[in-house]
Amino acid sequence: MANAVKIDVIEGDKTIKGTRIVTGYLKINDLVDKQKVDIHDPTKGNLGDKKAGYQRLPEQSRIKRLFSFLSNKKVDLITGLVCSLRDFSSEQLKLESGKLVLSISLEAGKNMLYIIDGQHRTRALYEVLKDPDFVDVWKDRKILCVFVLGPSYEEEKELFYYINNYAKSINTGTKMELKIDIEDVSSVEKESVELVRMLKDDSKLWKDIIKYPNSSIGMLPNSAGITSLKHLYTQDWFKTLPLSKKYELLEAFWGGLKIVLPKCFVSPEEYTLQRAVGVSVLHRILSPVYNKMIHNGEQVFDPKSWSVYLAPLKTLGEENRLEVPKYVQAEEFWTSGSEGAAGRYSSGAGKKNLINLLLGLLVAAE
Repeated sequence: MANAVKIDVIEGDKTIKGTRIVTGYLKINDLVDKQKVDIHDPTKGNLGDKKAGYQRLPEQSRIKRLFSFLSNKKVDLITGLVCSLRDFSSEQLKLESGKLVLSISLEAGKNMLYIIDGQHRTRALYEVLKDPDFVDVWKDRKILCVFVLGPSYEEEKELFYYINNYAKSINTGTKMELKIDIEDVSSVEKESVELVRMLKDDSKLWKDIIKYPNSSIGMLPNSAGITSLKHLYTQDWFKTLPLSKKYELLEAFWGGLKIVLPKCFVSPEEYTLQRAVGVSVLHRILSPVYNKMIHNGEQVFDPKSWSVYLAPLKTLGEENRLEVPKYVQAEEFWTSGSEGAAGRYSSGAGKKNLINLLLGLLVAAE
């Protein structure tokens, strides 16, 4: 085939419908010239109709983020693209010198590579090649491609569906842990991960409570613990504390809670206090109570001092969520399930309401 790019490929098993699949490396410059994405156009028909397309719209934020990584050489594109060569003919795949070679025409409009999986990577590469500062670095580099040779439109659409519908992203806890070692993150983001690790590893109050990915031990996801600290890191007084002092402060705060609500710490799995709802809400009220203690000259690293200011939590009570409601107070307010009352505050709006309720008790109390 004249005016074509030739790629050494390896042939694998055919698809269930008998379509041939080969894998090889394609120059990025050639990929960008030949790539096409069958974006759904609702004005042309229903999603998946042949004339209307099936692909989702690209997310510009993802493209910009990947462009930044590529241009700064912070990522390697080692995962393969999945491309459909719709107008494939058998003459394009031949043995040459003992190697299987796929020929792709460079003529405009011929042998377009319809991207089934990898449109954001492809579009980011397109942006890189448009930039005069990076084009020479990237144009001759190669990317792994899986070529589906001449599938029907229906099969191509099905492959897109199955690849994307059953792909699973990493969970939030894993992402947070790995991110601080791989990406450029803020000191706050990095330190909050470290602080939760310290609580898990060193605190008796948090022993076997914080649950990390792939672990069967614990009930508070590490991601929930990290997220619960976000508000504290917006407070100047907290940000300026050394990491060790932040740890001591949280130990004192939770130690004070243990004095006030001891049953919650004897069988923590039976209560929501050290679950996502309790932790997120209680860390939000820590700062106002801290400020009150500082104003009064109290020892903020002493659990007993905290217990005095957290004592009004013993009076917190309302009806639980049983079919025949019962008034629950103190530790029983935080009981898990319908027997407690805290569970009704698990939504975003609910947490805000509970925070306001607690602040009314604690900050107004003398």
